[in-house]
Amino acid sequence: LGFTALDRGSLRAAAELEDLPLQLFPLWRLPLNIAIFLTAFIFFYVLTRDVIYERVTSGKDIAFRIMISLANKAFPIVSLMMLSLCYLPGALAGFLQLYNGTKYRRFPDWLDRWMLCRKQLGLVALAFGFLHVLYTLVIPIRYYVRYRINVYTISL
Repeated sequence: LGFTALDRGSLRAAAELEDLPLQLFPLWRLPLNIAIFLTAFIFFYVLTRDVIYERVTSGKDIAFRIMISLANKAFPIVSLMMLSLCYLPGALAGFLQLYNGTKYRRFPDWLDRWMLCRKQLGLVALAFGFLHVLYTLVIPIRYYVRYRINVYTISL
């Protein structure tokens, strides 16, 4: 038939090649790990700044804001950071091509991997923006329910 054999390496490489179709969204690992790390870091920063610091300095207990309001503060920050991580490698690649004087030279491995996951970074940024929209629409409903409960409360 005229087929030529293609050597892909040792048996360990063969096992990796056979496991490739069984992986679930391999290109999404890096963007999702970045998103989880950024979300946790920003959420704990906002929690420390808005709830814990407020409790220590003025004694106000605003822990009820953690689930909606603080998450609504963290989501747009993470969305903008992910969007900037989506566009930054293109600018870096352009500068690197100008520095090298050619577009035919390969990028470093870290930049190549970053360039390959730009679409996923942008989609994760869009998802966080959508979560911000949903949480923003939920906040007035929550305040309305709290107002309706407080109307019927008798204060002494």
